[in-house]
Amino acid sequence: MGVAPYVGINFASYEALRGVITPPGKSSVHRKLLCGALAGSISQTLTYPFDVLRRKMQVTGMNALGVKYNGAMDALQSIVRTEGIKGLYRGLWPNLLKVAPSIATSFFTYELVKEFLGAS
Repeated sequence: MGVAPYVGINFASYEALRGVITPPGKSSVHRKLLCGALAGSISQTLTYPFDVLRRKMQVTGMNALGVKYNGAMDALQSIVRTEGIKGLYRGLWPNLLKVAPSIATSFFTYELVKEFLGAS
């Protein structure tokens, strides 16, 4: 449920940022990487609660925490009730440290392949 919004926001953010950060004549490697890193960070931040829900439900399926959810909405309500909204973003910073360079590299490679193939 979180993958489609993540990918959509990722590409939309990248295209919007690309026009601002890498205008014609100013598309250096650093600017391209920054654009990808920001797009990945934005999309990951906006969709991170889906990841938290997925992970919490996976862990409870193993009965490791002694907590059982009756579905995604129950898990969401339980997390917000016990941990607050912050609970939906627990672990975001370490995840961004992983995602930003990964997406930056992916979009940079995407741009290189587009240039190589002569696509615009």
